[in-house]
Amino acid sequence: GVCDMCKERIETAALDLKGVKWVNWDKETKIITVKYKPKKIDPEVIHIAIAEVGHNTSKVTANEDDYQDLPTCCQYLTEKTH
Repeated sequence: GVCDMCKERIETAALDLKGVKWVNWDKETKIITVKYKPKKIDPEVIHIAIAEVGHNTSKVTANEDDYQDLPTCCQYLTEKTH
């Protein structure tokens, strides 16, 4: 992610999951902090949800269609996508 729209999209993708209580994605460091209930959600599900809205995580790569659905200003260059 590169902007405030990315921040909102990433945080919302995680917060919409049952068991996630709090999310903060820092666009400068590209680090997300998530408070969640481990008995209710597996962290892998959080990675998948973020990838499904077009953003790569350290564990899951967004598919090309989801990435291309991002607004042009939110797209970023990666070896995979460009």
